[in-house]
Amino acid sequence: DLSVVNLKDRDFSGLDMTAVNLTNSNLAGTNFVDANLTGATLTGAYLYGANMVGANLSETNLVDAKLDGMDLTGANLSGADLSGAYLNEADLRGADLTGSDLTRIILVDTYLKGATIELRQFAKVYRCSKEIPDREEKLWIKMVQKIYELYGKKEECKSKWGKSGLQDSQL
Repeated sequence: DLSVVNLKDRDFSGLDMTAVNLTNSNLAGTNFVDANLTGATLTGAYLYGANMVGANLSETNLVDAKLDGMDLTGANLSGADLSGAYLNEADLRGADLTGSDLTRIILVDTYLKGATIELRQFAKVYRCSKEIPDREEKLWIKMVQKIYELYGKKEECKSKWGKSGLQDSQL
């Protein structure tokens, strides 16, 4: 049990940390490159600027975790619970988020290019982004329209984008 401990700037790269409890721990700047955190509990953990490139975070509990500025490039987050997590300025390019719970997450200036995310998952996102990742505005607008079409406005993506300025005919 490593809950409520300060592990800032440590190197856990390549380690097997399956089912470890890191609840409310300070993990800012920590290196988890290629680490196995399957089924770990990181509820409320502070991971600002941590490096999790290629890490396995499948089925991990990241509820209310602070993941701002993290590098999760190519990470496996399938089935993870990210509800209420902050992912501002995080890099999720190529990450697998299949089946992850994205309810009420905050995505501001977050990179998502190449990430595997199911359309329905976006319906539960609290704030998508103040800037559309990689200038993919038309794609994001089409996705939000598709969410409305499939699931109705009760699960809308409550974005702070503002109006795009594009007309329906431009989509």
